Amino acid sequence: MDGEDLSYLGRVNKLYSFIIKKYIDYIEKSETRSIADMPRLITPESEKVAEIVDFIKSKFPSYLYENDFYGASMYALEYLKNNIQDVIMPVQFWLKPDNVIEIGLGEDIDKNVLLCSLLIALGNYSSKVLVVSNNNKKRIFVYYEFNYKFFLIDIKGEIELFDSNKGLFGYAGIDDNSEAYEFNNLSYFKIV
Repeated sequence: MDGEDLSYLGRVNKLYSFIIKKYIDYIEKSETRSIADMPRLITPESEKVAEIVDFIKSKFPSYLYENDFYGASMYALEYLKNNIQDVIMPVQFWLKPDNVIEIGLGEDIDKNVLLCSLLIALGNYSSKVLVVSNNNKKRIFVYYEFNYKFFLIDIKGEIELFDSNKGLFGYAGIDDNSEAYEFNNLSYFKIV
């Protein structure tokens, strides 16, 4: 790309930004999700998620959930780090995993929803997105149970191991002063 192309793209981005800001109230009102909608964001059965899962499984001679899931979960996290860039959108807008994969961008919630979808598609049906709000700060994780242990993943790179979900919830900052909920493709549960 030359300077003229970059200048044109910069002006197009300004135009898109202007349109979004002009219609921000309408967009956010139509994008509001109810509790019942949260599980619909997790799409382990989507074609694009399945393509990534097939790629991850191809890293193993013969993928067996019992033996290979933990390694596959690390490949899923690596996929996110290498292929999905952070973005902060000017409006509250929910992306499904297919959108995130196609665009290659997502906010924390979008990337965690994608990771949860990948883990479920890899065979771990206990995988959930965990959202914790404390003192006007929101943290989002994915956690799952595997081989009688609980794994908490922060998509920025931290992976912690716990013997119980109580320990996991404490580490995630869940206490009486927080708001916390978890969801996957089958359920939504308000923890606090």
